Amino acid sequence: MARFHVMTHDGTLKSGAAAFAELWTWLPRFRLAGQIARLPGIVHALEIAYRLFLPARPLLQTLARHADRKQV
Repeated sequence: MARFHVMTHDGTLKSGAAAFAELWTWLPRFRLAGQIARLPGIVHALEIAYRLFLPARPLLQTLARHADRKQV
């Protein structure tokens, strides 16, 4: 669970921002975002943002669960 991974149709394993870009290209509503995200400069910028987000993710998940419990 440290990183997001996707295996392409040809068996290539992609992770992080490249994996999200690959997934988005297969989702009709996200196809354009996926094509943009795959561009060399964009995918590198997204990877930096993804790496900054990873350490914060557990805290955000905890906060989301806590907020969800309050709504019940």
